[in-house]
Amino acid sequence: MALVEAKVDEIFEIENGIRAIKEGIAASNVVELINLPYDLIIQLKPFLKDKKVKIHHNKTDAIPEEIAELGQVCFTSVEMKGTYMGKVVEKGEIFLKSSIFHVWWDESGIVNIGSIDFSKCAKCIMDMHRNIMYLEEMDVLNIMTLYDPEDGLDAIEEAVKKSKKVRMVNLPKSIVKRLYFALQEKDVKIICAEASDEAKRAKEKFDVKIAGGLLGVYSVYKDKKVKIHHNKTDAIPEEIAELGQVCFTSVEMKGTYMGKVVEKGEIFLKSSIFHVWWDESGIVNIGSIDFSKCAKCIMDMHRNIMYLEEMDVLNIMTLYDPEDGLDAIEEAVKKSKKVRMVNLPKSIVKRLYFALQEKDVKIICAEASDEAKRAKEKFDVKIAGGLLGVYSVYKGKKVKSGGIAVDNGFFSVDYIGNEILNVRSVMWKKCAECMMGYFDWGWLEARKI
Repeated sequence: MALVEAKVDEIFEIENGIRAIKEGIAASNVVELINLPYDLIIQLKPFLKDKKVKIHHNKTDAIPEEIAELGQVCFTSVEMKGTYMGKVVEKGEIFLKSSIFHVWWDESGIVNIGSIDFSKCAKCIMDMHRNIMYLEEMDVLNIMTLYDPEDGLDAIEEAVKKSKKVRMVNLPKSIVKRLYFALQEKDVKIICAEASDEAKRAKEKFDVKIAGGLLGVYSVYKDKKVKIHHNKTDAIPEEIAELGQVCFTSVEMKGTYMGKVVEKGEIFLKSSIFHVWWDESGIVNIGSIDFSKCAKCIMDMHRNIMYLEEMDVLNIMTLYDPEDGLDAIEEAVKKSKKVRMVNLPKSIVKRLYFALQEKDVKIICAEASDEAKRAKEKFDVKIAGGLLGVYSVYKGKKVKSGGIAVDNGFFSVDYIGNEILNVRSVMWKKCAECMMGYFDWGWLEARKI
C-alpha cells in the first residue's frame, strides 16, 4: 500500500507563521481578518492589494483609517478569545478560501500562530464563527485552548471521565494506556495507531481496530474514487476499466523529454500531481508537483482541455538536458517582452545579461554576487535570502530551485552551486501569468542589494 501524507493542521514558530500567512493570502482571492493586532495587519497590507477583504472589528475604539481602507469593516459585539497555556488571551483569525490561521496574542505581542488546512473542517469553523459574530449569540467566543502537554493530557482525562461517548483515533500508545481506567463503562471505540500491547489490552474491554496511519495519510489503493482518462483507439483492458469510471478523450497527452516527444501520463491526487514520461521502451522519467495551488490549477486546465477536446495534442511540458535547457531559456528570453527571474544561480544571470537588454526585467538573485551587482546597474534587482524556502528534490536529494517567467510560460531550474541539474519548462500563458503574480509577492519580501 503506497501511503501519502495529508497535512491537517500546523503550529508555527512566530516568524514562520507570519510568513505562512503572507503566502496563504497571496494564494487566496478572499480574505477575512478577525480580531487581529493592528501591527500584524499593517505587515499584511502589501499582500492584501486587489483582494476581497473583510475586517471583523469588535473594539470600542475606531479602527485606524489605514486599516479600514483595506476592505469592508464589519462590527460585532462578540469578543474573540483563546486560552493559551492556562491564560485567556486575544484570539484572531484569518479566513482564506479553504483554510484558517489562528493568532493568539496579548499586550506583549503574538504568542502563537497555528493553521487548519483540512478544508471541510476549516469551512465549518468559518460558518460557525460568522453566525456567532453576525447574530451576536454570545458576549465572548472562547472555544479553542492550547495546552502545555502535561496539562493537555490532564484535560483529556478529565473530559473523558465526564463524557458518555468517546471516540479515539491514531493516538500514541501512552495515551491509550493512560486513559484505560477513565474509559470504563462508556460507549467507546478506539482506532489505535499501531498493534501495541496497550491496544491489545484495550481490545479486551473496548471495540478496537488498528489505523495503519488512518486520516494522517491516504493511499492510492482500493476503495478510492477513481477516474481513468483514456485517449487510445483500442479498448481499455477489463482489469483496468473495473478500477473506476473511464472517460474517453480524443486529446493526445504528450511531453518532450531530452529532445524527443514521448507519451506523458498524469496521476492527479487531492493536492499534488505525478508526471510519468514513457515510450515504447518503458518509463523514462517520473516527477511531481507538490505545491497545491499550482497542482490544482494544472488539474483544472488538463480536465477542461480533455473534456472540451480543445486541441488534438496537449504537449506543454519539456524536460531538458541542462545545456539544451539553458539554450531554450536564452531563446525564450530573447523573444519575450517581460521577464521575471528568481533564485537562479549566478552563472545563469551572467549568461542572460545581454539577452535581457531593453526588456521589462526584474530579478531576485539567490545571493549578492558580482553578477547580481553587475545586473543591478542595468535592471531592477533584489536579493532573495532563501526566498519562500522553495526547494526541489532531485533524485532523492534536496537541491536549490529557481525560476524564470517569460511572456508565454516559465522555466524551472534545479541546481547545486553553479551546477545545473535539471531544466523544465511549461509553455502555457496562464502559468506564466500566475508565476509572475507570485514573483510580485516575492519582490515585496526580497531585500535590496
